[in-house]
Amino acid sequence: MFLEAELIHDQQISGVSIRGLEYASADNKIATTDIDPAGVTSILKIKPTTPIILTLPPSFESWIQRLSGRGEMHSVEIHRRLTTALMVFDYVRNNYVGTIQCLVNDDLDKAVADVDRIVKGELSMTVDMPEIVTLLDELDEGARSYIAAI
Repeated sequence: MFLEAELIHDQQISGVSIRGLEYASADNKIATTDIDPAGVTSILKIKPTTPIILTLPPSFESWIQRLSGRGEMHSVEIHRRLTTALMVFDYVRNNYVGTIQCLVNDDLDKAVADVDRIVKGELSMTVDMPEIVTLLDELDEGARSYIAAI
């Protein structure tokens, strides 16, 4: 059973498993998952205090390297993923400025520690902070240029 489920990348249904949340809670762990903007809205309707964290790569170049590192990915799939990301960036900028936390994942250990600090209220990096605005603009511009070149 799912708490929420949505169509992502125009190709697959994905959702938040209630069982997964229960397992994390039983182990006293922080549950994390990938959800799209519609999923965020659904989750916040159920529990408005849920911390929402937008994880970002440190640069457009590293983003493309990470996608490429997942193995052969057809240009149609890259197009879908970048298009979804652009939708997420726009959605966050238009609906959640100052409320959604942003995490720049440039080092896995630091990112994990930062998630813990965000959830505990010890760290705040919102989408309206200058360094996040600059990064979102770079990622947005890179994605649009990449899509146009495909």
